Parts: sequence; C-alpha cells; structure tokens
Amino acid sequence: MIKVGMISLGCSKNLVDSEVMLGILSESGAEAVSDPKDADVLIVNTCSFIKDAVSESEGTIREFSRKKRPFQKLIVTGCLVQKQKELLVKKFPKADAFIGVSEFTKIADIIKNLPAKKLVVSRPGFIYNRNTPRVLATPLHSVYVKVSEGCDNRCNYCSIPSIRGSLKSRRLEDIAGEVRNLALIGAKEINLISQDTTNYGADIYGKPALVRLLKELVKIKGIKWIRLLYLYPSRVTEELIELVASEKKICSYFDIPLQHINDGVLKVMGRKYDRAKAEAIINSIRSKIPGAALRTTFIVGHPGEDRAAFEELAAFVSAARFDKLGVFAYSRETDTPSGKIKCQNSEKMKQKRLSTIMSVQKRISLELNKAKLGSKIEVIVDSAEKAGLVCRSSADAPDVDGRVLVPRGAKAAPGDFIRVKITGASEYDLSGSPE
Repeated sequence: MIKVGMISLGCSKNLVDSEVMLGILSESGAEAVSDPKDADVLIVNTCSFIKDAVSESEGTIREFSRKKRPFQKLIVTGCLVQKQKELLVKKFPKADAFIGVSEFTKIADIIKNLPAKKLVVSRPGFIYNRNTPRVLATPLHSVYVKVSEGCDNRCNYCSIPSIRGSLKSRRLEDIAGEVRNLALIGAKEINLISQDTTNYGADIYGKPALVRLLKELVKIKGIKWIRLLYLYPSRVTEELIELVASEKKICSYFDIPLQHINDGVLKVMGRKYDRAKAEAIINSIRSKIPGAALRTTFIVGHPGEDRAAFEELAAFVSAARFDKLGVFAYSRETDTPSGKIKCQNSEKMKQKRLSTIMSVQKRISLELNKAKLGSKIEVIVDSAEKAGLVCRSSADAPDVDGRVLVPRGAKAAPGDFIRVKITGASEYDLSGSPE
C-alpha cells in the first residue's frame, strides 16, 4: 500500500482539489498519512495568487526537495504548475512530476507510472462532480462545496483566468446531490465557493443561477447553515439579498471583495462597478438584513492609486465599519494588464498603506466585538480542546474569521450547535459561557 502525504497551500478552492486527489488515491488503494516522513509520495498542491503565495509554494517545494529520502517521490500540483510550467520544472529538478489544475484526476496513474512524463499540463477546465471521490480534510460538520471553476471577470490585476480558465459551472442537480450526500454523513454547514459565486450558472443556464441553486439547497434536511463566499459586487442582486433575508438556513454573511473604492482605481483595475454602486449594495444589505455580517477585501498600492485615492479608501473603511476586512498589497503579475503598467508603486509604500488600513480595521473590529458583550448567540462547535470549546457564530466563516471561545467545562462535541452568552471581546475573537 502506497502512503501519501498531502500539503495543500492557498485557498479553500485549492483545498477541495486536494481532497479530490486524496479521494482518487484512496480508491486506488493508497493510504493518507499526516507525517511527511512516513510518506512514499509527497504531494504539494501549490498556490500562485500573489507573490507571497508563490514564495510559500516555492519554499515548500524546496524544503521537501531537500528533505525527501531516496525512496520518496515528490509531486507538485496546482496553480503554480499551471502558471509556470517548464520554468518550475527547471527550478526544482528533484521533483518527480508536475501536474496542472485539470490533470490531477490522473494522479493515481501518474504515481503508478513514475518515472514517466515529468510535466502534465493541459488547458484548464476540469471540475469535480458528486460522483468524484473525495476525502474531506475539514471537520465533517463544515464542508466546502465548489459550485464552479474559472472566472469571466478578467480583472486587470488578476492571473486566475489564465490559470483556471473561463467560468465552468456544475449542474444544479449535481451540486444538490452532493450536498444531500454530505448531509447524510453529518455535514451541517455548507460553504459555497468558486472564483465568483454570484456568476454561478451563467455559462450553462444563460444567466446567473445562484438564487435558483439556493432555493434547492435550503430544502435539504440536516443542513443548518449555508454560507456564500466570494460574491462579485455588481452581481449581488436585490433578489439575492431578499432571499438571504427570508431564509434562515442561509447565513446573513456577505463576503464581497470590493478591492477599492476610488472610481479611478476601480477603472484601472477593470472592475465593473463604481463607488456609488458599492455603497448602494452595502446600504441595501444593511437596510434589509439588520445585523448582517459584511466581509470585504481591498488591494492597496495598485497602479493609479495616488495619495488622494488611498486617503479616500482609508476614510471609506473608517466610515463603512465592515465586520470583517482583509487587505492585500498589490502583487504585480507581469502577464496581466496591470502588471504591464510602467508606473508602479513601491513595496515600502504598499506595506505602509496596508498597515494603515489594518490599524483602522483593528479599532473597528474591537468596537464591534465589544458591542456584543452580554448578547446571546448561537454558535457551532468546531473543536473541543483542553482549554475549552472552539466555536464560530454564523457571522464567522471557517479559517478566515474570528472564533468564539467557550471555557473548559462546557459539554458539547464538534458539530453541535449551542447558545452562548458573550462575556469577553478582543480585536477578532469573542469568548462566552454556555446558556
């Protein structure tokens, strides 16, 4: 029996790919191991979203190239392979195979036939279905479900469409079938993911079908929370907002990456909305769903962001008071329109601006959390540790948002829903006692 060690880097979408690879390998008779030292085959599933992700991916490949034993095989998969192809093969000659984003379904055969073709990359386009083997790497109660692959937005700073291809959606009935199967084995929270979840179905149904999908998913017994991640701003419709407002199963959680708020910068970025549209969406959500959690991300230092544009962004962040907020320093991708602009902002300035925005958000986050003191909320238990229960509210997505910590002594198991009275608040986490 071949023992396989998997290192999955990057986002939750990449994690699903890793789970599919583990499922395919498990069906072929392989055994997954947690310690790389015990593995016959090491797989590094890479990310190339920004420079830091590329550095992490290359550093991980380098580390395992150095540490691998004579009997071990090292396979590199994912976005960085799709992006760099032959260049990555030259950089890491000790790796035994490099597999693109549409070829990892062949992982078992590639391992069986090593050494063979070292680089296996073709045009992107694969997306798994409910019959594809998959071994969950997340807790069983909270699962990611990828509804589509690729992206049609073509933002000027982003290389994802060139790596993952154009939008390719799964059939609605296929997604619903997967969620029903997950519910039967204990899933209670479904996190819908893709590069642009609001555009789900446009390629196969002629128009976005997210609302139609959600109306089917809320009927599935056993699922208590449905969370939407990666919503493109101009596609957050009134119909979607009203559905979230009316359906208890759909978390009142909107993950809407705005990227900037200055109209000039948005235009250079190739985003298909302006400040007025972004503010209208935020106001509509807050007026129709009081208490809704809003998460966003911004990019600082993009070409065209001068001092005035950045100050407009900082003032907007201060006034908008998002519940959750992330900031990226613009990462130059030379094969993109933004990357080809000659006038680029300095790394030092990008980092300074990033720190400024995060300082503003830290203050806001602490204030919002302190306002929850004394309130009673429902949480899902993610894990039971020696110090107590690690939980999340419906306002917190797994892996990226805050936690609700319940001290030792509370009796509950992972996947349980309990009510908690909030007794403590920090910048990002809450603590409380069970009701």
